Amino acid sequence: MYSHPSPDDMIESVLIALQKDIAPECMSERAQVAILMAQAVLQSARQLIPVMQQYMAQEHNEMLGLYGELAKVLEGSSEPEAAHIREMAADVADRAPLPEIPPYDEIVDAHDKLAQGLVDIMRDLDVLIRGGNQAAEEALIRFRAAMGPRIARDFGTIVVGAGMAGRG
Repeated sequence: MYSHPSPDDMIESVLIALQKDIAPECMSERAQVAILMAQAVLQSARQLIPVMQQYMAQEHNEMLGLYGELAKVLEGSSEPEAAHIREMAADVADRAPLPEIPPYDEIVDAHDKLAQGLVDIMRDLDVLIRGGNQAAEEALIRFRAAMGPRIARDFGTIVVGAGMAGRG
């Protein structure tokens, strides 16, 4: 099965390791407190990740409105600071609001269904190729071409970006 752990899955793994493997080895009170603090930070990240993009898009759109409101309220003010606020509002006045981002669970569900479908497609292609279907060979080449950039992106983001490549 094609497996792609989510950020939540990865954080949960670290939380489990902290609790089951690391905490029992830390004898000092200071180390125990540090583990509890790390667990609290990781748990906060788990809760924030699914909603962060939605919050940012919503706040972006609200801030656009606020810029305009502030400029309007300060229309009659002649101070340089008021002019600066109006200038800043004018700089973003033509910026379009960001679209609404679907809830995280909806994105994950839609993605997981397509990803599982690709697993099923690979199984079907394997049967077709073993049966001598030449079109399936071409389909496999296209499948690999489509998945290659994703694999490279994930490697660069998760493994190299996180500093794990080459260590061992």
